Amino acid sequence: MKMPPVDHQRLLNACHSEDPTAMARELHSYDELDKRDDLGRTLLMCMCEHGSDSMVKGLLHHKADAGLRDNSGVDAADT
Repeated sequence: MKMPPVDHQRLLNACHSEDPTAMARELHSYDELDKRDDLGRTLLMCMCEHGSDSMVKGLLHHKADAGLRDNSGVDAADT
């Protein structure tokens, strides 16, 4: 069964505001790190494009899949 798309914007906003409480709250809502938004992007892809290095390292440490590609064929390393 296909999962509905997720919106990564709230977590990205928390990261940009450097609010650790908001970041923890938003990350807690991710029961699977590789959920995709409507463009097929994972949280790791969005963090590579808009987030911090520490968030990217943390996602990789927690086994986010860096090899996945979005609907356009782009992976996290391409962003």
